Amino acid sequence: MKRPDFIEVFARHRGGIPTITGPGLVSRELYAMTGDDPSVLYNMEMPYATPMCLGLAMARPGQRIVALEGDGSLISALGILTTIARYRPPNLTVIVLDNESF
Repeated sequence: MKRPDFIEVFARHRGGIPTITGPGLVSRELYAMTGDDPSVLYNMEMPYATPMCLGLAMARPGQRIVALEGDGSLISALGILTTIARYRPPNLTVIVLDNESF
């Protein structure tokens, strides 16, 4: 599935779940489809979307949280994956998309 197609499906089915996006194409495309949605923090600096979502997931265990990252953004903070593996928050979803930039 191509990135824009996934973003379209994600935007339709997200259902208001708090989402933080990394910088770049992923963020721009989601913004174009959802507008200025207050439950989405768009264009978070590299590499902070996933760490911020981990903190939110741990602070709000009853709330599903989604990190939407491009591959380059996540590569710049690979250590966060070991921290997620350590704490295993069941309410955190990390989605990494190949944005065809790296």
